[in-house]
Amino acid sequence: MTQSIFAGAAQTLTCTLYAGTIALGLTVGVIESVQAQTFQFEWDRSDANLFHNTSKCSTCFNDLNLPLGLNDKPGVHEFIQTTYNQQTEALSWTSAFSNSIVNGGWLVISDGPNPKKHDQEFAIFYLDGLNNKLTAYAYNGQNNSKSWQTNPFLQSWDNALTFTDDGNGNTALSFSIDASAINDRNDLGAAWQGIGFGEEVGIWFHAANIKTLQYDANDHLTAVKWGKAGWYDTGALDTEDVQIPEPGTILGLLAIV
Repeated sequence: MTQSIFAGAAQTLTCTLYAGTIALGLTVGVIESVQAQTFQFEWDRSDANLFHNTSKCSTCFNDLNLPLGLNDKPGVHEFIQTTYNQQTEALSWTSAFSNSIVNGGWLVISDGPNPKKHDQEFAIFYLDGLNNKLTAYAYNGQNNSKSWQTNPFLQSWDNALTFTDDGNGNTALSFSIDASAINDRNDLGAAWQGIGFGEEVGIWFHAANIKTLQYDANDHLTAVKWGKAGWYDTGALDTEDVQIPEPGTILGLLAIV
């Protein structure tokens, strides 16, 4: 997958910077002091041996080694990657599909548990690929997308969501945002965590085909209706701690090397 290639290139660059810096006599401690700690979870469909059919439907799978439920009804999940930086509170998400009519969906990310049944602890995102729009509400913990009807509106982002469709059944949804404003909310109760994860992540993602997503003048949702929808439903998945130099640091080290 293209995303995997980019990830590999980033790791190669980081290793090159380490080698060049150490060759100049700088200590590893200096490098660590300018790095931003980012946790990453990545899943690739190429690990197909992890799946088996269930008796429920031909497109339902369970991971034999991880607490994963997967349904490919609107599109075959090919790739998922999410990253979170605990210092900057930057969150990124990428999901890619084949044989797909996916152009939106809803998503909840936790710091470990399966987000379901956790009322007003995490944010739920509504992904609108038709308008490149991302909207967040406080998640109600229920197994549906109706949080926008009952729970507080958190934030919206215009042109933050990237939707791609190559015309051959391959689609993708991705975004990168600053989650700090949502995480800093102090009016949502003692259980509120917002967005973010560390050594573990939980993901409740329903990729879908949009029938209706409508908004008022304040970007609040006023109507939501989905066509086909699938899911990627997990809890307690291990992440990787990827130490990535911040952009300014990369440029500075390149100048030195």
